[in-house]
Amino acid sequence: MRRLSLLLISLFALTGAIGCNEGLDEEEAKVRCDQERAARGAFVTDEAYDQCLDCHMECGEECRVSADAVPTFTCPAE
Repeated sequence: MRRLSLLLISLFALTGAIGCNEGLDEEEAKVRCDQERAARGAFVTDEAYDQCLDCHMECGEECRVSADAVPTFTCPAE
């Protein structure tokens, strides 16, 4: 019984650690990308905005934005 408890605790901890790198849901991603658009104005084109959404939904807080005039959004390499 004790082994089973330890196994379940270990699996729960591992699942929690893996879940930390998940992407944002669509609403959270829209909030982040709306903030980018508000800060950079017309430089966040529709294409860049879509890239921003995809990036935040895929890798969440790990999404990286370039400092280029028209920003690009990328997930860090695994």
